[in-house]
Amino acid sequence: MLNGRVSAAGRGTLGPCDIQRKAVYRNSSSLPSAHPRTSLSIAHPFAHAQTPPLILQITTALTCVVPLAIAVRDLVSPGTPLPLPNDDKLQLLVGWTMVKNKRVLAPVPGEMNFMMSFGGIASIGYCAVKLVTVFTALEGTYLRRNLFLLFGVIELLYFVNVLDKEAFTKAHTGTSIMPFLFIYALNAIVYLSDALLRVRKEKKK
Repeated sequence: MLNGRVSAAGRGTLGPCDIQRKAVYRNSSSLPSAHPRTSLSIAHPFAHAQTPPLILQITTALTCVVPLAIAVRDLVSPGTPLPLPNDDKLQLLVGWTMVKNKRVLAPVPGEMNFMMSFGGIASIGYCAVKLVTVFTALEGTYLRRNLFLLFGVIELLYFVNVLDKEAFTKAHTGTSIMPFLFIYALNAIVYLSDALLRVRKEKKK
């Protein structure tokens, strides 16, 4: 037949267009694929991400909620008792006067107000850093470990420093701050043990 060829199987003829299509197919199949398959696996960026232990999250929350409330009080209304155990008595440390041989609350002196404002801002900043570190991101590097180590040292120093003032606090207010300090001591232990003992997996590159 003109302009055609008989197929090898003898089942029909191939026209010029069929022959051209087969030639194009053969040529294209010899070229590398535009999307070659690969056996390489890409690790997910959070493949080894870890969240802090629950006990650490709880102690962090406990040592941030109350100090944040106190810090805001010290900035907005220094000396005003909060609905916390014995806080009305503890305010005798910052503003008091004698009435019938008894200490009673009085407006906070200007010098003390000045210092409390700086302390309030510092406390808010420290608590914000702790909350962001613990609750806002998955852990994939050693940065959080180093921050936990730092937090543990700070909480421990805070505990030791304020513990030294326990006798003074009792003498002037008639109440103890040991329950509050116990939370800081526990938090320091949790931070330090997590930073020093918990195994962290290196992030795959």
